[in-house]
Amino acid sequence: MKNEEYYEILAKKLDSAIQGLSKMGSDKISETWMEYLRTLVPTDLIQYMIKLPVFPAVMTIRKFTREIDKTEEKATEILEELFNNDCVMRVGSKKKKYAIHLPLLIFDVPPLSYERYPKEKAEKLARLSIKFLEEEEWYKNFEGSPETPLTRVIPVQESVPIQQNILPYEDVEKIIDDSKLLSLQKCACRMRLEYLGRRKCDYPIESCIGVNQGAKYFIERGHAKEISKDDAKALLKKLNKLGLVHTTENFRKGNHTLICSCCSCCCNLIGGITRYDNPRAVAAANYIATIMNIEECQKCEICVEKCNFDAIRMGEISPNIDQKRCMGCGVCVVNCPNQIIELKRIEREEIYRDVIELGLKVAKETDREIKLF
Repeated sequence: MKNEEYYEILAKKLDSAIQGLSKMGSDKISETWMEYLRTLVPTDLIQYMIKLPVFPAVMTIRKFTREIDKTEEKATEILEELFNNDCVMRVGSKKKKYAIHLPLLIFDVPPLSYERYPKEKAEKLARLSIKFLEEEEWYKNFEGSPETPLTRVIPVQESVPIQQNILPYEDVEKIIDDSKLLSLQKCACRMRLEYLGRRKCDYPIESCIGVNQGAKYFIERGHAKEISKDDAKALLKKLNKLGLVHTTENFRKGNHTLICSCCSCCCNLIGGITRYDNPRAVAAANYIATIMNIEECQKCEICVEKCNFDAIRMGEISPNIDQKRCMGCGVCVVNCPNQIIELKRIEREEIYRDVIELGLKVAKETDREIKLF
Protein backbone atom coordinates (compact mmCIF):
# COMPACT_ATOMS: atom_id res chain seq x y z
CA MET A 1 0.00 0.00 0.00
CA LYS A 2 1.30 3.48 -0.90
CA ASN A 3 1.64 6.26 1.66
CA GLU A 4 -1.09 8.30 -0.03
CA GLU A 5 -3.54 5.47 0.63
CA TYR A 6 -2.61 5.51 4.31
CA TYR A 7 -3.38 9.24 4.50
CA GLU A 8 -6.74 8.62 2.83
CA ILE A 9 -7.54 5.95 5.43
CA LEU A 10 -6.63 8.39 8.21
CA ALA A 11 -8.78 11.11 6.66
CA LYS A 12 -11.79 8.79 6.43
CA LYS A 13 -11.37 7.71 10.06
CA LEU A 14 -11.27 11.34 11.16
CA ASP A 15 -14.18 12.28 8.93
CA SER A 16 -16.43 9.70 10.57
CA ALA A 17 -15.66 11.09 14.03
CA ILE A 18 -17.44 13.99 15.72
CA GLN A 19 -16.71 17.27 13.86
CA GLY A 20 -15.27 15.34 10.90
CA LEU A 21 -13.17 16.86 8.12
CA SER A 22 -15.62 17.22 5.23
CA LYS A 23 -17.70 20.34 4.95
CA MET A 24 -21.03 19.96 6.69
CA GLY A 25 -23.57 18.54 4.26
CA SER A 26 -20.87 16.97 2.09
CA ASP A 27 -18.84 13.76 2.22
CA LYS A 28 -15.88 15.16 0.27
CA ILE A 29 -12.66 15.80 2.19
CA SER A 30 -10.86 18.82 0.74
CA GLU A 31 -7.35 18.72 -0.69
CA THR A 32 -6.49 21.38 1.90
CA TRP A 33 -7.24 18.94 4.71
CA MET A 34 -5.33 16.14 2.93
CA GLU A 35 -2.26 18.35 2.55
CA TYR A 36 -2.57 19.36 6.21
CA LEU A 37 -2.48 15.69 7.28
CA ARG A 38 0.49 14.97 4.99
CA THR A 39 2.34 17.89 6.57
CA LEU A 40 1.48 16.99 10.17
CA VAL A 41 1.96 13.21 10.18
CA PRO A 42 5.48 11.98 9.29
CA THR A 43 5.48 9.67 6.26
CA ASP A 44 7.34 6.94 8.15
CA LEU A 45 4.64 6.86 10.86
CA ILE A 46 1.38 7.11 8.94
CA GLN A 47 1.06 3.37 8.32
CA TYR A 48 1.21 2.76 12.08
CA MET A 49 -1.00 5.67 13.12
CA ILE A 50 -3.99 4.33 11.17
CA LYS A 51 -3.98 1.17 13.32
CA LEU A 52 -5.15 3.25 16.28
CA PRO A 53 -8.79 4.18 16.94
CA VAL A 54 -10.00 7.77 17.08
CA PHE A 55 -10.60 9.06 20.62
CA PRO A 56 -12.63 8.42 22.82
CA ALA A 57 -11.80 4.82 21.89
CA VAL A 58 -8.26 3.94 22.99
CA MET A 59 -5.74 1.16 22.44
CA THR A 60 -3.21 -0.42 24.80
CA ILE A 61 0.46 -0.69 23.89
CA ARG A 62 0.15 -4.47 23.95
CA LYS A 63 -2.66 -4.49 21.39
CA PHE A 64 -0.88 -1.93 19.22
CA THR A 65 2.20 -4.15 19.29
CA ARG A 66 0.16 -6.99 17.84
CA GLU A 67 -1.50 -4.72 15.27
CA ILE A 68 1.79 -3.52 13.76
CA ASP A 69 3.74 -6.77 14.32
CA LYS A 70 6.65 -5.12 16.12
CA THR A 71 8.31 -5.57 19.48
CA GLU A 72 6.71 -3.78 22.41
CA GLU A 73 9.81 -1.59 22.69
CA LYS A 74 9.53 -0.53 19.03
CA ALA A 75 5.76 -0.05 19.30
CA THR A 76 6.23 2.24 22.32
CA GLU A 77 8.87 4.21 20.43
CA ILE A 78 6.47 4.72 17.50
CA LEU A 79 3.62 5.79 19.78
CA GLU A 80 5.78 8.30 21.61
CA GLU A 81 7.01 9.74 18.31
CA LEU A 82 3.40 10.14 17.16
CA PHE A 83 2.60 11.74 20.52
CA ASN A 84 5.48 14.21 20.19
CA ASN A 85 4.32 15.11 16.68
CA ASP A 86 0.88 16.10 18.01
CA CYS A 87 -0.84 13.27 16.13
CA VAL A 88 -2.17 11.14 18.98
CA MET A 89 -3.20 11.46 22.59
CA ARG A 90 -2.04 9.42 25.55
CA VAL A 91 -4.21 8.61 28.56
CA GLY A 92 -3.43 6.85 31.82
CA SER A 93 -0.34 6.93 34.00
CA LYS A 94 0.65 3.35 34.76
CA LYS A 95 -1.00 1.55 31.85
CA LYS A 96 -0.83 4.04 29.03
CA LYS A 97 -3.32 3.93 26.19
CA TYR A 98 -3.28 5.83 22.92
CA ALA A 99 -5.74 7.15 20.34
CA ILE A 100 -5.78 9.32 17.24
CA HIS A 101 -6.70 12.89 18.08
CA LEU A 102 -10.21 14.04 17.34
CA PRO A 103 -10.33 16.52 14.44
CA LEU A 104 -10.56 19.40 16.93
CA LEU A 105 -7.17 18.52 18.42
CA ILE A 106 -5.61 17.66 15.05
CA PHE A 107 -6.47 21.29 14.27
CA ASP A 108 -5.87 23.04 17.60
CA VAL A 109 -2.84 21.37 19.23
CA PRO A 110 -0.17 21.99 16.54
CA PRO A 111 -0.21 25.81 16.98
CA LEU A 112 1.20 25.27 20.47
CA SER A 113 4.19 23.50 18.83
CA TYR A 114 4.89 25.99 16.03
CA GLU A 115 7.96 27.29 17.85
CA ARG A 116 9.57 23.85 17.95
CA TYR A 117 8.51 22.67 14.49
CA PRO A 118 10.74 23.36 11.48
CA LYS A 119 9.74 26.83 10.25
CA GLU A 120 8.49 25.56 6.88
CA LYS A 121 6.24 22.97 8.55
CA ALA A 122 4.80 25.46 11.04
CA GLU A 123 4.05 28.06 8.36
CA LYS A 124 2.40 25.47 6.11
CA LEU A 125 0.22 24.08 8.91
CA ALA A 126 -0.85 27.58 9.94
CA ARG A 127 -1.70 28.61 6.38
CA LEU A 128 -3.58 25.39 5.54
CA SER A 129 -5.56 25.40 8.79
CA ILE A 130 -6.77 28.97 8.24
CA LYS A 131 -7.75 28.08 4.69
CA PHE A 132 -9.97 25.13 5.59
CA LEU A 133 -11.30 26.90 8.69
CA GLU A 134 -12.38 30.09 6.95
CA GLU A 135 -12.52 29.65 3.17
CA GLU A 136 -13.89 26.11 3.32
CA GLU A 137 -16.13 26.90 6.34
CA TRP A 138 -14.81 24.16 8.62
CA TYR A 139 -15.58 26.54 11.49
CA LYS A 140 -19.13 25.17 11.26
CA ASN A 141 -17.77 21.68 12.07
CA PHE A 142 -15.42 23.01 14.73
CA GLU A 143 -18.22 24.61 16.73
CA GLY A 144 -20.69 21.69 16.86
CA SER A 145 -23.85 21.33 14.80
CA PRO A 146 -26.30 23.97 13.53
CA GLU A 147 -28.54 23.08 16.49
CA THR A 148 -26.10 22.19 19.27
CA PRO A 149 -22.93 24.09 20.25
CA LEU A 150 -20.12 22.04 21.80
CA THR A 151 -19.15 24.92 24.08
CA ARG A 152 -20.91 27.56 26.16
CA VAL A 153 -20.27 30.96 27.66
CA ILE A 154 -19.75 30.89 31.41
CA PRO A 155 -19.80 34.15 33.42
CA VAL A 156 -17.22 35.01 36.02
CA GLN A 157 -18.87 34.59 39.41
CA GLU A 158 -18.55 38.18 40.60
CA SER A 159 -20.79 39.34 37.74
CA VAL A 160 -23.73 37.33 39.12
CA PRO A 161 -25.67 38.85 42.06
CA ILE A 162 -25.08 36.85 45.24
CA GLN A 163 -28.81 36.34 45.84
CA GLN A 164 -29.23 34.48 42.55
CA ASN A 165 -28.88 30.71 42.53
CA ILE A 166 -25.87 30.04 40.33
CA LEU A 167 -25.61 26.33 39.53
CA PRO A 168 -22.22 24.60 40.09
CA TYR A 169 -21.65 23.80 36.42
CA GLU A 170 -22.43 27.43 35.50
CA ASP A 171 -19.91 28.78 38.00
CA VAL A 172 -16.38 29.09 36.62
CA GLU A 173 -14.94 29.36 40.14
CA LYS A 174 -16.71 26.16 41.20
CA ILE A 175 -15.13 24.34 38.25
CA ILE A 176 -11.76 25.64 39.47
CA ASP A 177 -12.46 24.68 43.11
CA ASP A 178 -13.48 21.13 42.16
CA SER A 179 -10.42 20.53 39.99
CA LYS A 180 -7.46 18.36 40.97
CA LEU A 181 -5.00 19.82 38.47
CA LEU A 182 -4.87 23.12 36.60
CA SER A 183 -2.54 24.39 33.90
CA LEU A 184 -1.91 27.60 32.00
CA GLN A 185 -1.11 27.45 28.30
CA LYS A 186 -1.14 29.62 25.19
CA CYS A 187 -4.27 30.22 23.15
CA ALA A 188 -4.07 28.20 19.92
CA CYS A 189 -6.30 30.70 18.09
CA ARG A 190 -4.06 33.67 18.88
CA MET A 191 -0.91 31.62 18.25
CA ARG A 192 -2.08 30.65 14.75
CA LEU A 193 -2.87 34.24 13.74
CA GLU A 194 0.27 35.56 15.44
CA TYR A 195 2.38 33.17 13.40
CA LEU A 196 0.73 34.35 10.18
CA GLY A 197 1.06 38.01 11.14
CA ARG A 198 -2.74 38.40 11.26
CA ARG A 199 -3.36 38.91 14.97
CA LYS A 200 -5.16 42.21 15.57
CA CYS A 201 -5.31 42.33 19.38
CA ASP A 202 -2.76 42.56 22.18
CA TYR A 203 -4.60 40.35 24.65
CA PRO A 204 -2.38 37.87 26.53
CA ILE A 205 -1.50 34.76 24.53
CA GLU A 206 -1.16 32.73 27.75
CA SER A 207 -4.85 32.69 28.64
CA CYS A 208 -6.22 29.13 28.40
CA ILE A 209 -6.63 27.08 31.58
CA GLY A 210 -6.45 23.30 31.36
CA VAL A 211 -8.56 21.41 33.90
CA ASN A 212 -7.81 17.90 35.24
CA GLN A 213 -7.22 15.60 32.24
CA GLY A 214 -6.89 18.64 30.01
CA ALA A 215 -4.20 20.09 32.28
CA LYS A 216 -2.35 16.76 32.39
CA TYR A 217 -2.52 16.53 28.60
CA PHE A 218 -0.95 19.96 28.00
CA ILE A 219 1.63 19.66 30.79
CA GLU A 220 2.86 16.29 29.51
CA ARG A 221 3.33 17.76 26.04
CA GLY A 222 5.41 20.59 27.44
CA HIS A 223 2.80 23.13 26.35
CA ALA A 224 1.70 24.27 29.82
CA LYS A 225 2.73 24.89 33.40
CA GLU A 226 0.79 23.92 36.50
CA ILE A 227 -0.94 26.77 38.34
CA SER A 228 -2.76 27.03 41.66
CA LYS A 229 -6.49 27.50 42.10
CA ASP A 230 -5.98 31.00 43.50
CA ASP A 231 -3.81 31.99 40.56
CA ALA A 232 -6.37 30.59 38.12
CA LYS A 233 -9.21 32.58 39.71
CA ALA A 234 -7.15 35.76 39.77
CA LEU A 235 -6.22 35.31 36.13
CA LEU A 236 -9.84 34.73 35.04
CA LYS A 237 -10.94 37.92 36.80
CA LYS A 238 -8.09 39.86 35.19
CA LEU A 239 -8.95 38.55 31.73
CA ASN A 240 -12.65 39.29 32.28
CA LYS A 241 -11.77 42.89 33.15
CA LEU A 242 -9.78 43.10 29.92
CA GLY A 243 -12.93 42.12 28.06
CA LEU A 244 -12.34 38.42 27.37
CA VAL A 245 -15.22 35.94 27.45
CA HIS A 246 -14.92 32.66 29.35
CA THR A 247 -16.09 29.50 27.59
CA THR A 248 -16.06 25.81 28.51
CA GLU A 249 -17.63 22.54 27.37
CA ASN A 250 -21.41 22.47 27.11
CA PHE A 251 -22.20 19.79 29.71
CA ARG A 252 -22.98 19.53 33.43
CA LYS A 253 -21.42 16.38 34.85
CA GLY A 254 -17.94 14.90 34.57
CA ASN A 255 -14.65 16.67 34.29
CA HIS A 256 -14.32 19.77 32.18
CA THR A 257 -10.96 19.93 30.42
CA LEU A 258 -10.52 23.54 29.33
CA ILE A 259 -11.57 27.09 30.18
CA CYS A 260 -10.89 29.48 27.32
CA SER A 261 -10.80 33.26 27.53
CA CYS A 262 -11.95 34.36 24.11
CA CYS A 263 -11.70 37.58 22.11
CA SER A 264 -13.93 38.41 19.16
CA CYS A 265 -11.04 39.04 16.76
CA CYS A 266 -8.98 35.83 17.10
CA CYS A 267 -10.87 33.08 18.85
CA ASN A 268 -12.77 30.55 16.79
CA LEU A 269 -15.46 29.75 19.37
CA ILE A 270 -17.14 33.14 19.70
CA GLY A 271 -15.74 33.99 16.26
CA GLY A 272 -18.55 31.95 14.77
CA ILE A 273 -20.85 34.70 16.01
CA THR A 274 -18.60 37.73 15.68
CA ARG A 275 -16.76 36.98 12.41
CA TYR A 276 -18.53 34.11 10.65
CA ASP A 277 -22.16 33.33 9.89
CA ASN A 278 -22.82 30.81 12.64
CA PRO A 279 -25.19 32.17 15.30
CA ARG A 280 -25.07 28.81 17.15
CA ALA A 281 -21.29 28.71 17.39
CA VAL A 282 -21.36 28.78 21.18
CA ALA A 283 -24.23 28.50 23.66
CA ALA A 284 -25.14 31.61 25.63
CA ALA A 285 -24.99 31.60 29.43
CA ASN A 286 -28.35 31.34 31.16
CA TYR A 287 -28.02 34.96 32.20
CA ILE A 288 -28.69 38.25 30.48
CA ALA A 289 -27.35 41.74 31.15
CA THR A 290 -29.91 44.22 32.49
CA ILE A 291 -29.61 47.95 33.20
CA MET A 292 -30.31 48.94 36.82
CA ASN A 293 -30.19 52.41 38.37
CA ILE A 294 -30.37 54.23 35.03
CA GLU A 295 -29.87 57.59 36.71
CA GLU A 296 -26.38 56.49 37.85
CA CYS A 297 -25.09 55.99 34.27
CA GLN A 298 -22.23 58.39 33.43
CA LYS A 299 -22.38 57.49 29.71
CA CYS A 300 -18.71 56.48 29.63
CA GLU A 301 -19.52 53.80 27.00
CA ILE A 302 -17.06 51.31 28.50
CA CYS A 303 -19.76 48.66 28.27
CA VAL A 304 -20.20 49.41 24.56
CA GLU A 305 -16.46 49.15 23.99
CA LYS A 306 -16.03 45.92 25.96
CA CYS A 307 -18.98 43.96 24.54
CA ASN A 308 -17.66 41.27 22.18
CA PHE A 309 -21.09 40.59 20.72
CA ASP A 310 -22.08 44.12 19.70
CA ALA A 311 -25.08 43.82 22.00
CA ILE A 312 -24.89 47.27 23.62
CA ARG A 313 -25.64 50.70 22.16
CA MET A 314 -25.58 53.96 24.06
CA GLY A 315 -28.99 55.63 24.27
CA GLU A 316 -29.87 59.15 25.29
CA ILE A 317 -29.87 58.32 29.00
CA SER A 318 -28.19 54.93 29.41
CA PRO A 319 -27.05 51.89 27.42
CA ASN A 320 -29.57 49.82 25.49
CA ILE A 321 -28.94 46.06 25.58
CA ASP A 322 -30.07 43.86 22.71
CA GLN A 323 -31.25 40.77 24.57
CA LYS A 324 -31.06 38.63 21.44
CA ARG A 325 -27.36 39.39 21.03
CA CYS A 326 -26.38 39.38 24.73
CA MET A 327 -24.54 36.13 25.61
CA GLY A 328 -24.56 36.67 29.39
CA CYS A 329 -20.78 36.71 29.74
CA GLY A 330 -20.74 39.41 32.43
CA VAL A 331 -17.92 41.46 30.88
CA CYS A 332 -20.06 44.62 30.90
CA VAL A 333 -21.00 44.03 34.54
CA VAL A 334 -17.47 43.82 35.91
CA ASN A 335 -16.29 46.78 33.82
CA CYS A 336 -19.09 49.24 34.62
CA PRO A 337 -17.56 51.89 36.96
CA ASN A 338 -20.94 52.82 38.46
CA GLN A 339 -22.20 49.22 38.66
CA ILE A 340 -25.49 49.93 36.91
CA ILE A 341 -25.51 46.61 34.99
CA GLU A 342 -26.21 43.21 36.46
CA LEU A 343 -26.85 39.73 35.16
CA LYS A 344 -30.30 38.24 35.61
CA ARG A 345 -31.05 34.57 35.21
CA ILE A 346 -32.98 33.48 32.13
CA GLU A 347 -33.48 29.84 31.16
CA ARG A 348 -32.69 29.87 27.44
CA GLU A 349 -30.05 27.17 26.81
CA GLU A 350 -29.93 23.46 27.54
CA ILE A 351 -26.71 22.32 29.18
CA TYR A 352 -26.24 18.63 28.43
CA ARG A 353 -25.81 15.97 31.09
CA ASP A 354 -22.28 14.89 30.17
CA VAL A 355 -19.79 14.79 27.31
CA ILE A 356 -21.27 11.54 25.95
CA GLU A 357 -24.82 12.93 25.71
CA LEU A 358 -23.50 16.11 24.11
CA GLY A 359 -21.22 14.25 21.71
CA LEU A 360 -23.86 11.77 20.62
CA LYS A 361 -26.36 14.55 19.94
CA VAL A 362 -23.90 16.53 17.80
CA ALA A 363 -22.75 13.37 16.03
CA LYS A 364 -26.32 12.43 15.16
CA GLU A 365 -27.12 15.92 13.90
CA THR A 366 -24.03 15.94 11.66
CA ASP A 367 -24.20 12.30 10.53
CA ARG A 368 -20.96 11.34 12.33
CA GLU A 369 -20.26 8.61 14.87
CA ILE A 370 -18.60 8.17 18.23
CA LYS A 371 -16.85 4.89 18.92
CA LEU A 372 -16.23 4.20 22.60
CA PHE A 373 -14.47 0.86 22.21
